[in-house]
Amino acid sequence: MPHHRAGAVRRGGSVLAVMLLLATGASAGETSTPDLASSASPESVTVDLRRLPVPSTVRPDTPPVEILRRIGPKSAATAPAQPASSPPSEAAASGRLPLGPSALRAGVQVDGFSYTGVTPADPVSAVGRNHVVHAVNARHGALIAVHDKKGRRLAGPFLLSELFPDRSAACATATIGDPVVAYDGLADRWVLSEAAERRPGGALCIYVSRTGDPITGGWHAYAFAMPEFPDFAKLAVWPSAYVVTTNEAAPTVYALDRARMLQGKTAGLQRFTVPRLSGFSFQTLTPAGLSGTTAPPVGSPAFLMRQRDTEVLGGADAPGKDLLELWALAPDFSRPARSSLQPLAPIPVPDFDSALCGLESFACIPQKGTTTRLDPLREMVMFPLHYRRFADHEAIVGSFQVDADGKDRAGIAWFELRRAGTGGWRLHQSGIHAPDALSRWLGAIAIDRMGGIALGFNGSGATELPSIRITGRLPGDPLGRMRAELVQTRSLSAQTGSSRWGDYAAMTVDPADGCTFWLTTIYVAAGGNWRTRLASYRLSACKAA
Repeated sequence: MPHHRAGAVRRGGSVLAVMLLLATGASAGETSTPDLASSASPESVTVDLRRLPVPSTVRPDTPPVEILRRIGPKSAATAPAQPASSPPSEAAASGRLPLGPSALRAGVQVDGFSYTGVTPADPVSAVGRNHVVHAVNARHGALIAVHDKKGRRLAGPFLLSELFPDRSAACATATIGDPVVAYDGLADRWVLSEAAERRPGGALCIYVSRTGDPITGGWHAYAFAMPEFPDFAKLAVWPSAYVVTTNEAAPTVYALDRARMLQGKTAGLQRFTVPRLSGFSFQTLTPAGLSGTTAPPVGSPAFLMRQRDTEVLGGADAPGKDLLELWALAPDFSRPARSSLQPLAPIPVPDFDSALCGLESFACIPQKGTTTRLDPLREMVMFPLHYRRFADHEAIVGSFQVDADGKDRAGIAWFELRRAGTGGWRLHQSGIHAPDALSRWLGAIAIDRMGGIALGFNGSGATELPSIRITGRLPGDPLGRMRAELVQTRSLSAQTGSSRWGDYAAMTVDPADGCTFWLTTIYVAAGGNWRTRLASYRLSACKAA
């Protein structure tokens, strides 16, 4: 996430957009309409990505530049404080260790990017019909590479800003990174984004491929002006819009006109905000993105989510329960005043504890051989948040970090929501994956076409260096239970130059077979610098489409 401190002075550039201020945001619990509408005109990109300049490499001994976190104001409590909960781990709750053996079969296992002189790395990737596109933060913005499905690099690395034709614009001269890579399976297109600095506000730089070939097929490049810097921007694909969430003065949601962006036409943007929680100073929603090539029911709104630990973040729930909060986004780009962001009924889930080394500390996760502790990232539902439509129901799977034992040992709370017919969303299953003394965090979860789930993450502890791990469950396994883990990659040293870890990871499912999970996250190579890893897995029960 690049996170930026409020009030920092930043270099700006020109952005093609015209803004129209609309109604103000809604109060808690109310349906809101856009508080801003704007549009951006595209620029055409025809370059072969293999011909873009390759940035110079960074020496391994170069001190990292830490991209600062944007911290907002704390909100006043909305409910009397209650004692922080101490939920049991998955193993303790069931009285047994996780299911075994692992049902995951490993496939491709290759390194992606090496240290770029920046922390956090913000590693992301997505898989399409023929390619895997991977991105990280670098010193001058987002660094991109295109791989085939055997892990071989076909194009890159190149800076995403090299794609923007107007070389004087913010998207070419003042990019920060915070990349997102998404594959639009309904259209067989790629969508790339990163943030840029401009005064006032900021810019969101979006690139939509003209075809399914990201290397030679060409792109439509958009620069959307933002009233604030679009910190921690996350983009998800939905039929009615590309949905973007950001960490601004209030948690912010943007709807981008997907239909016109796919055509390379001037496209609209609509902005909504939701009330802040008490407790967290960094806050954002997470958009649910379409996984697979089966669209949601016609007219379905897009969905967004955050978690609420009511003991420390305000609100009220039933005894022994906390909440997943949902919103439904219904944009109307021809009549913005008819667009809406509507809160849905919160979903009660088993009690969890968000006070992981407190509510704000960046230093929590222990590592072997050093006193440097790593950022737990307990504030948000992790991106990506996956939606998949099945024959008889719809599903959303997600995860976030919690205190698994009341003693600041990180665990991963995961969940699957379901909706059948015209009914509402309900909790189908959930768990806290924390089977032993290690801390586990930075989860990335996805669901395959058969309903199997895979969860990738990092694990670390006082007697173990950070490692990349993955677990999963078959559709017929007991609800709320994961199987035994696989340890994919072990770090060769601890990270000591910064407490900021990757900030997020990525898990997507191959649309060609609906079964193969692709996980992207980081580990620490020799010398203490991060490196990314691309890996594919498949659950034994999944049969390709």
